[in-house]
Amino acid sequence: MKRFQFSGESLLKWRTQTVEREDARLHVLFAEAAKLEKSLKDSIRSREIAAVEIRASATVSADDLRALDAFCRHTQEQEKAIHRKMDDCAKRTRDQQQRCLLARRDEQLLLKLKERRLHEWQYEMQKELDENASEAFLAKWNREERS
Repeated sequence: MKRFQFSGESLLKWRTQTVEREDARLHVLFAEAAKLEKSLKDSIRSREIAAVEIRASATVSADDLRALDAFCRHTQEQEKAIHRKMDDCAKRTRDQQQRCLLARRDEQLLLKLKERRLHEWQYEMQKELDENASEAFLAKWNREERS
């Protein structure tokens, strides 16, 4: 009997590569989300540090307060922009997770089909071996009976 060969092997390979590509895209989005989170924390931290430094100063001029106010408004605008980017990134991440799920499901279907075909092949192979063994036994038995 010929060796096992799955006719959908090239499609399975393509599906596996698709899963890997979709996973890689998802990891890029996770990295982007982490970078945005760090930017947000850095912005908040720099605003807090500036406020603490002004409060700790022995003398505070009106110019210092105006500069602090302008800096705080600027960082708050940055933080709003970062939050918008984070929301967009979260939506793209959810969409990408869905694409990953679908790609994995398609791959799993082919893997199950391959497994089923392998079991069928193994069954047919065992059946052929059993038939050959039976024929060999009967041939030997017939020779012994004639002798």
